[in-house]
Amino acid sequence: MNLCILKVLKSTHIAHKNDKITQNLKGYFILSSLRNFVLICIIYQQYTVCVYINKNMNLKKVCNMFCGVGDNDKYTDVAMLLLRVVVASAFIYHGWSKVSAMDGVVPMFASMGVGTVMTYIASYVEFLGGIALLIGSATRLVGGLLAIFMVVAIYLVHLDRGYNMMNGGYEYQLLLLAGVIFFALVGPGKYSVSSKICNKN
Repeated sequence: MNLCILKVLKSTHIAHKNDKITQNLKGYFILSSLRNFVLICIIYQQYTVCVYINKNMNLKKVCNMFCGVGDNDKYTDVAMLLLRVVVASAFIYHGWSKVSAMDGVVPMFASMGVGTVMTYIASYVEFLGGIALLIGSATRLVGGLLAIFMVVAIYLVHLDRGYNMMNGGYEYQLLLLAGVIFFALVGPGKYSVSSKICNKN
């Protein structure tokens, strides 16, 4: 690798006379420009963290490594898979808890003004939609349906209780809403059933 970040070590660095040293809060920032690379060290109390950057390294690659700017396709697909699994698992878990106990769910929804038919539809959309999201099938459609489900859930159950989930607020539901909107907009990513089918065709 052109860039190597050293682990935190006890400070034994002695600055060269040509190094630029500036006081930074309670530590020091040292920039040492050598023949083939730039050495950046931050010294704080008894610790030193150093970063070596090859002078021939493309600025775009540096920005990509530190800031996530640039070509991130490989990591994006992995991140989308992890996010999809986590979000889908939540819907599957809570959906199954409803469809497996409809005798108790129907009266609970009825107390909020939701009819029996809509209760069944909502419960099975949550459960089956979670499965579809997990495997990455019809993700845009499923994401849209689950987004509607979460908006209704927030409005009927959680909105009056505020943001904090510890008080029954919509904090957790808002995160799930953001997750399904994401997949409704961008699709499931490379590691999905839809991707496999489309690539074959």
